[in-house]
Amino acid sequence: METMTVRQSGSDDRIDSLERRVDEGFRYVDKRFEQVDRHFEQVDKRFEQVDKRFEQVDKRFDRVEAELQLLHADMRGFHRTLTGFCIAMLTAFAGMFGTLLTIALTQL
Repeated sequence: METMTVRQSGSDDRIDSLERRVDEGFRYVDKRFEQVDRHFEQVDKRFEQVDKRFEQVDKRFDRVEAELQLLHADMRGFHRTLTGFCIAMLTAFAGMFGTLLTIALTQL
């Protein structure tokens, strides 16, 4: 009977040792998961910052696009005005040129 008690005691020690090692392993894994979790939290914060910056840049591009559309409309208006002025000037000069040409031809 005493031999059995010694064997049980030795088995108990081995089981206790195994349980301690398993517990240590779980504690190590828990610590690693905590580190990984903190890392992912940092990455998530960085993504939030990138998303905010992207939204700011997107809004700026929208404003630039609106300004460019206004500028394009202004340029079309200016082009129409300039074209009208040039046509008026050519028409006026054509009349004067026609008169000058008539005078020059009569003096030949």
